[in-house]
Amino acid sequence: MAFFANDSNGNNSSSESRGLSDGALNRDPGYGNHFLNKLSHPFKKCRHGSSVVEYQSRRDQHEMQTQNENKVNAKAMMNERVALMVGMGFSAKLATKALKRTQGELDSAIAWVGSLNDASNTRNAHIPASKLAGMKSADIVDHWCGNIDDNDNNNEGKSTFALASASSSSSSSSASMIAITPEYRKAYDDIVIARSIMSSSSSAKTIKNLDEAYGKLLRKQFCSFQQTCQLCIKTAFGLSSEHKARNHWADVAGIAQGQVFPCMLQYHDSLSSWHQRYTHFSLLTLTKRVTDKDMEPFELQQIIALILRGNMECHARKLWVFTQILTVVGQSKQSTFASNSISGTRVGRGSEKDYLYVALYQMIDSYKEQAFRTVFVVPTEVYFSKVHDDTMAGDADVHGGNSYLAILMATLSIKMNRLPMMHDESKGVADFLSSGGTFVNEWVAKLWLDKNLGKEAGAVHAQASIQRGVPRNQFCVDQCHNAVTLANLCVDERGSTVEQRRRVAKYLEQFAHYFSFDFIVPKMVNHILQDDALAKAANIVCSEMLGKNTVPSQTLFRDHMWTEDDDCSFTFCSTHARTFFQYLGILQST
Repeated sequence: MAFFANDSNGNNSSSESRGLSDGALNRDPGYGNHFLNKLSHPFKKCRHGSSVVEYQSRRDQHEMQTQNENKVNAKAMMNERVALMVGMGFSAKLATKALKRTQGELDSAIAWVGSLNDASNTRNAHIPASKLAGMKSADIVDHWCGNIDDNDNNNEGKSTFALASASSSSSSSSASMIAITPEYRKAYDDIVIARSIMSSSSSAKTIKNLDEAYGKLLRKQFCSFQQTCQLCIKTAFGLSSEHKARNHWADVAGIAQGQVFPCMLQYHDSLSSWHQRYTHFSLLTLTKRVTDKDMEPFELQQIIALILRGNMECHARKLWVFTQILTVVGQSKQSTFASNSISGTRVGRGSEKDYLYVALYQMIDSYKEQAFRTVFVVPTEVYFSKVHDDTMAGDADVHGGNSYLAILMATLSIKMNRLPMMHDESKGVADFLSSGGTFVNEWVAKLWLDKNLGKEAGAVHAQASIQRGVPRNQFCVDQCHNAVTLANLCVDERGSTVEQRRRVAKYLEQFAHYFSFDFIVPKMVNHILQDDALAKAANIVCSEMLGKNTVPSQTLFRDHMWTEDDDCSFTFCSTHARTFFQYLGILQST
């Protein structure tokens, strides 16, 4: 019986329906082994003259050679794909691990590494209730606004203040950011200002400066708060002795009246030790400014009057007063640099960048405060007035402000000068956009026009009728007992609905609009050009950025911001502006 036969092409073929060929053996090795086992002798000859064992040996050698070639090819392909991923910035070890995990699929490997980075560089904004209950306000603020990274490893050209700002808002323990809830992504992406600026505030820098000025003094070299109060009252009201200061009764029109010295002591005693420390430092600083004639005595009288008023009201009002004091302390004129800059004297390498950065930082800080009032506080006050709830209208700034500030922190990692009292009662808030009527369609719409940023209610003249009332002391999501719970619920994808978060997003998107490229950048350019010292510094920085070694012209910055068309008209060059402010560290790097 013939096992194999050669066809006309020289290939082995079966002479019977159960005959075997090389292809059959390859397709069904089990069947081939079964067939070989049927042989009466292992060295029985095939028709073409070779034994079946020899044939199997040749087949095994061929398979082994094929496997070795496949391994070589696979290794070469793996090395090639590892090299590609290394070229993309991944480490060789991580690239190899990713490719092995995804069986060599390049796109899948890159996606896997990306998911690792997302998981390690972000943290959930929502804080579990069990953890939130034991957290201090400072820890909550750090969770929502700390550890900000602008995703820019290139620090070349940035001012020292820009680098310090990024450093101060980034914890040494981590460089992660909060994960942005999908409904708030548009608002987050609209903001072009560097994250390190949006997540920091002038008050934090003021506290740092106060520490540097007074923090290292020995207790025996440092006057008591009572002595500071006496000196402050004596200086503000022009009194001749400390005895008169202790017994002085003041009436500052429109703010408060009363016996000053005991009220200031009571206010101080009602604060935490941390707040007491910086209230003390601040009053020393302001008193010295009046003595050095860098500040008018009436301005110090107003600060004292705010303390008198805060002492008579709730704890939230006391903390509001503390924030106002820090804001006044932080308003430095930087007159030394300005005079040197105008006269042409270089203060030092990088000083122009620092000067520009600080000036623009302060401008942005001011815009944050204006945007906060325009988007949240002023419309809330007017809404409550329209529904004849004067109590809540009065609470909208202090108590409602705490809730709104906490929401900005939790959703967009935005920190204001005023830090919220996280555990303050959630009142003085309202989802006023849901009230409808001409109040929303005309009055709020007019208030939110670009030209009305920072204006108070009296400056907006439009119809303001309420179509329907909204729940009192409830903002978009379910009612919460305090500010931090409300803010935390806004970023809880299980505790709040998509529709509720979309209502929150309307407010956030309006706030973010004031820090979008088209709104904020032209205003920063104009802010520079309207100040001779800033314009001179901008010319020097622009020259350095462009690599020019010559003395810059007096119009270099202006000429760089506007390009001349063929018809001799000038067009604002957004590309040049973006590059300049990125170089300075004000805008995010793309």
